[in-house]
Amino acid sequence: MRNHDRPLVFLILALCFAVAAASVMGCNERRSEGKKVTVQEDEDSAGKPGAAAPTAQVGEYDSVAPVERFPGGIEPNDYKARKLVNQLYNYCLGACSANQECPADLDAAKEAVRKQFGLFWPKDPWGNLYQYKRIDAQSCDVWSFGPDGKDGTEDDVHVAAVNKEDLPK
Repeated sequence: MRNHDRPLVFLILALCFAVAAASVMGCNERRSEGKKVTVQEDEDSAGKPGAAAPTAQVGEYDSVAPVERFPGGIEPNDYKARKLVNQLYNYCLGACSANQECPADLDAAKEAVRKQFGLFWPKDPWGNLYQYKRIDAQSCDVWSFGPDGKDGTEDDVHVAAVNKEDLPK
């Protein structure tokens, strides 16, 4: 073997080792799938023809049947909005506690989240900014107008009640 062939041999061996290690460690799994969801079936309708599809539980949102859940790893817009409204709410509460007072309005909240966490205030999946309202010195609300883009309608996406339950009174 000639000296200039050695680096090539080492490179080939290193690639073979990397491929073998990746397959043993499971690195070839799809990352977009995340955690597996649990499926709950109604005992009365289980196995009966024409019965409704069982729903999958993800947090408190159980409206999407397993066959429709995240095809290709893509989350539905309402699910994305629910997750992000809860995350923004938590960031806003962090800004409230860091500054000893909640930001006064949406512009102040956007600036506080940017300064403290380095994040820009996002738009919801329908292209509207998430909304913010200060309730008092240590509490606030964050929501999305939903698909219709109008405030105060049935499709608005608000902070989950379980996200607010853990807060000190």
